[in-house]
Amino acid sequence: MRGADLRELAVAAANFGQNWRDTSQVARANLVHRLVDVLAPKIDDLAVLMAQELGKPIRFGRTEGRQSLEMLQAILRRTEGHHGLAEEYETHVVMRRPHGVVAAITPWNNPIYIALGKIVPAILYGNAVVWKPAPEARSVSRHLLRCFVTASWPGELVNLLEGGSHEAEALMNERSIDAVTITGSSAAGDSAQEICARRHVPLQAELGGNNASIVWSDADLPEAARKVAAGAFEMAGQRCTANRRVIVHAACLNRFVELLVKAAAAMQWGDPLDGGTEIGPLVSASHRDRVAGAVALAVAQRGSELLPLGERPPTVGEHEGKFYPPTIINCNDPAHDIVQEETFGPVLVVQPAQDWDEAIRLCNGVRQGLAAAVFATSPDKVRNFIERARAGILKVNEATAGAVVDAPFGGWKASGVGLPEHGSFDVEFFTRPQTVYRDRRVRGSSS
Repeated sequence: MRGADLRELAVAAANFGQNWRDTSQVARANLVHRLVDVLAPKIDDLAVLMAQELGKPIRFGRTEGRQSLEMLQAILRRTEGHHGLAEEYETHVVMRRPHGVVAAITPWNNPIYIALGKIVPAILYGNAVVWKPAPEARSVSRHLLRCFVTASWPGELVNLLEGGSHEAEALMNERSIDAVTITGSSAAGDSAQEICARRHVPLQAELGGNNASIVWSDADLPEAARKVAAGAFEMAGQRCTANRRVIVHAACLNRFVELLVKAAAAMQWGDPLDGGTEIGPLVSASHRDRVAGAVALAVAQRGSELLPLGERPPTVGEHEGKFYPPTIINCNDPAHDIVQEETFGPVLVVQPAQDWDEAIRLCNGVRQGLAAAVFATSPDKVRNFIERARAGILKVNEATAGAVVDAPFGGWKASGVGLPEHGSFDVEFFTRPQTVYRDRRVRGSSS
């Protein structure tokens, strides 16, 4: 369903949800199996569409498509054979009930994977959905909706609401919405928290990250440089787990920066439809200008910049005005905006650390806490990092970017609100508990 009034969409979802909650788990799973069959041959088409509409390099669009299928299979494995959402005790039963209608608000950078990661568990656990994707991904979202239709999903099960932030806020305020899951900016998260708290509805929010890797002097520096460069610059840094900062032991700072520049310079940038491109354009010219402005201010005030791939890619085409080169900024001021604020672009900030305690302080010294990484061979350093790093996702000798399809995904501090996405937390968020005290004289009193 598309193009209808918000109230009409929400009421349609609510009315449909009354019957959907009573549908068997087998019937729900069959819908997802059919969706997998429909999506599998369309991965390349969707990757091309993402490259054209969003500038996402086609190699990463294909990866997103494959990982989406893997995620759906993982969700099915977790839910199939689970014939009841009830825990039996001597005096009572704890039931898990669907909320009713879930609002799913999704971003443009991973428009298939993130949308499916919210919509599919929501419907498998008995909810109907009103889906508000980012306007930048309008064509991709419409294509995905057609896949639901082709897979014979009921028309009122997933209701598409188009629009921007105004429509998102109106959706969360709609009285027929019983829970909200959102991936977006910090500002979007603040709005969602205020609305959902006032309405007393559950909120799950993934709000990005200002992610740091610590590179210590005992690390394999060439390998660390390659991985950090990829984590920072692939997809032009437009993913929430991208490596935004790298904290380097002063003893190896100069050597590591040399290796980092070399690794970044070896990456391919340009046409997102070229299968070899790792760094494409930013999503819009206005976003490119915001990133450029943040870098210019940082360089003028506190830092020095390196542009490993120069000012302009070899080919530009239809994405003229949207490219920004991979940029490395040295900044010694941990309070500067370029350190504290997420650019969501191909910008990596280098922060020197004189000792280990300072490295940990710098790593934790931003308001967000989605992902953090350490490059070191010392078991003691690795253990200490795991104990002290304040982030929801930690990695050892890997960059912060990326995650497996069925592990909990959620940030600490300003990076997340409510339960994590994925894994065992799906049932926790998309249902709510209900405790039934049994009267043994009445048959079926717990159902």
